[in-house]
Amino acid sequence: MNVKNCCQCSAGVCEQVQELQNGSLRKEKRAKHRIAVCLGTSCYLRGSSEVLKAVSEELGIKPGEVTADGMFALEVVRCMGACAVGAVMMIDDVLYPNMDRSKISRVLNFYK
Repeated sequence: MNVKNCCQCSAGVCEQVQELQNGSLRKEKRAKHRIAVCLGTSCYLRGSSEVLKAVSEELGIKPGEVTADGMFALEVVRCMGACAVGAVMMIDDVLYPNMDRSKISRVLNFYK
């Protein structure tokens, strides 16, 4: 089933909804790489708040911001469905399990 048939809307409206979901209609500056740190209960209990803090310090940005060079955007999410391997973070479409502060620089340097 596709959105157009389900909602009975025009193809143009469906494309705008999809773009909105993908973030392309966002008002804020887009980055080359999207970093999402999970703060769901399981990840939080496994240290994801420290992971978030380390990423923020390394990049010099807070959640919801983009680095000055446009390379990274940092977001907080509530669950990625990878609770068994938390704390997790995702860069673009790559999931990084069992994260801790000591691994942040090495992972981010791969994308720089």
